Amino acid sequence: MRNKGFFWAVTITLCLACVYQLSFTWATSEVENNDAKEYAKNCIDSLNLSNVPYIVANRDTLHMADSAEREEISNYYVEQYLKSVQNKEIHWGYTYGECKEKEINLGLDLKGGMSATLEISVPELVADLAGNTRNQIFKKAYDQANIRNNAGEGEFI
Repeated sequence: MRNKGFFWAVTITLCLACVYQLSFTWATSEVENNDAKEYAKNCIDSLNLSNVPYIVANRDTLHMADSAEREEISNYYVEQYLKSVQNKEIHWGYTYGECKEKEINLGLDLKGGMSATLEISVPELVADLAGNTRNQIFKKAYDQANIRNNAGEGEFI
């Protein structure tokens, strides 16, 4: 096979370029998922719990009143940490802000943030399948079925 070395060189170069691009995503992910969450946990642990309205104090135990409130407080500290490291070097001389700009954007399907629900209107489907006919027998049966369906007397079909 001719130019075998050339094809290997191109393949290795492309692999290195992909790893380089992904390294920014890995670096920002490390900061966001590990460092920022650890900072938030430490901040919450170090709060003067008697002065925080979200905390219910018992002599022996201290706990948050609601997990949603705990999540809200944690998110506040995560955002605060990420703002504080915006200009800090985190990856090969690049700051967090620069890495965030260079990272690969993941779509909603990869982040788990999208869902869709499809609803079918049976009366409209039947009318479309009938080709919006002007046949009076069909029209009469369709209208009666629609009236019964709207009155809650069963399924359209």
